[in-house]
Amino acid sequence: MDGFVFIDELSWEAFNEGTRLKLSVENYKRRMGYYPQQVLADKIYCTRENRNYLKEKGIELRAKPLGRSKALSNQVRPGERNPIEGKFGQAKRD
Repeated sequence: MDGFVFIDELSWEAFNEGTRLKLSVENYKRRMGYYPQQVLADKIYCTRENRNYLKEKGIELRAKPLGRSKALSNQVRPGERNPIEGKFGQAKRD
């Protein structure tokens, strides 16, 4: 939603957030009534299991592809995730 952030889990304990991708996508569907068209993801979310899950759901993954670097048409551009990372910083301050 334009300008709104939903925090599904916030913890000061160490955990692998990549394991939460499916839950986040399903929570999105529950809130909005449909799956997102695309997911912008850091490297930690880009496991083969998560990639397969998104592919099954018809959701485009905007992240660095597996394998050697080549022409990267679907990669997240520098600065594209800045608003998302900024919200993490805000949550840690409050």
